Amino acid sequence: MMGLLDVTGVTKSFGTTPVLRGVDLQIPDGCLAAVLGPSGCGKTTLLRVVAGFERADAGLVDVGGRRLADGGRTHVAPERRGIGIVPQEGALFPHMSVAKNVEFGLRGGRDARLRSAEVLELVGLAGYGGRMPHELSGGQQQRVALARALAPEPSLILLDEPFNALDPGLRATLRQEVRGVLRAAGVTALMVTHDREEAMSMADLVALMRDGRVAQSGAPREVYERPADAELAAYIGETVVLPGEFRAGRVHCALGRLAPVEGMEVPAGRCDVVLRPERLVLGTDADEGALAVVKDVTFAGHDTVVELALDGDGTELWVRSHVYPAPLVGETVRVHLAGAPAVFPTSELPARGILV
Repeated sequence: MMGLLDVTGVTKSFGTTPVLRGVDLQIPDGCLAAVLGPSGCGKTTLLRVVAGFERADAGLVDVGGRRLADGGRTHVAPERRGIGIVPQEGALFPHMSVAKNVEFGLRGGRDARLRSAEVLELVGLAGYGGRMPHELSGGQQQRVALARALAPEPSLILLDEPFNALDPGLRATLRQEVRGVLRAAGVTALMVTHDREEAMSMADLVALMRDGRVAQSGAPREVYERPADAELAAYIGETVVLPGEFRAGRVHCALGRLAPVEGMEVPAGRCDVVLRPERLVLGTDADEGALAVVKDVTFAGHDTVVELALDGDGTELWVRSHVYPAPLVGETVRVHLAGAPAVFPTSELPARGILV
């Protein structure tokens, strides 16, 4: 089954340096997808190949069943692809009004003015058409950039780290507004970002890139709770890694005998038990779980980071706790895991409860 965007086996090198090494990605119609990865993984190059700004060395790019790129044989020009672009920092024309920025690329006339007013209302900027870009806040400029991308009614919108230049408080607000606008417009969108919270909170589908390939893709909850390997688990969110041994369908570790995430295939023997620190729950002596002594407590605003040493072998754990009041240093508590851990064959990741 084809998606609205289908990328198949795309490769791209700059000189002798390979950047994309056979990217496969499918985005369904009406989906907001995020490509997430560290600098240098190839996510921006992938966006530029889809947009047509870079020519793929090999592989296919299809949008809505239309072939836009086929290695060296087919390369549709960017302006003929029917794709909207929201670049970093908006990139508005400073000498044009908001309305003229939005109308850029339209045929002009009364229809263009009506469409400009329509999309400005959609992004919450009705009545702003006469203003100049320098009269707007950073968040408003990004909304104008989104309106400009939406104005020609493209089949696909590409967003290149669109909130990168904004302060954290504004980013959190604006990304939810942008998500709502894209939903209301019914448009398919692909966003590249290195911000994990941004990808997880906005997207319907998250594609994790590593070394020029899509290493895993799926719904945000799926990739968070069922990572493909321990390295991806550590990239998508904080992890606590414990050494363990897998036998008879259970993993044995410092927290006891645990069932792994359903459906994970784990070979018998030594393994890494990968836990999320917010899933480690603190309780009183009367509660279930392993006994531990509180070694340190760090206030982190929305939660508290609690360092523990388990009774018995002294295994250290780091817990992100919402218990109020927070336990005191030297206090004895119990700790147990809410949910199931991800379990992988032993790797080079840190062990003994280190937070990574």
